[in-house]
Amino acid sequence: MINRAKSLVISGLILSGVGVVTALTLLTSAIGRYMYVEDLAPDVSPDVFKKLVGFAPLERAALYAALAFVVLGVALAVFGAARRRQRLRKA
Repeated sequence: MINRAKSLVISGLILSGVGVVTALTLLTSAIGRYMYVEDLAPDVSPDVFKKLVGFAPLERAALYAALAFVVLGVALAVFGAARRRQRLRKA
């Protein structure tokens, strides 16, 4: 049976996993875009290169959301584990 403390730990781990996967996806996309534009480097001016390779505002917001997911997930997992330990000590 899953109680509230265990569900907090599971939810925290899932939320942290989603945050990590989101961040890795965004970073992989940025690296791929950089590698593609780098092949065109002689034909592209430095200003255009920075704009093409840099994070878009939506990507930056998604990266911050991923960071928030990881922090919130770890906090939920720690809170759930502490609550579960406290409950086991009482029993």
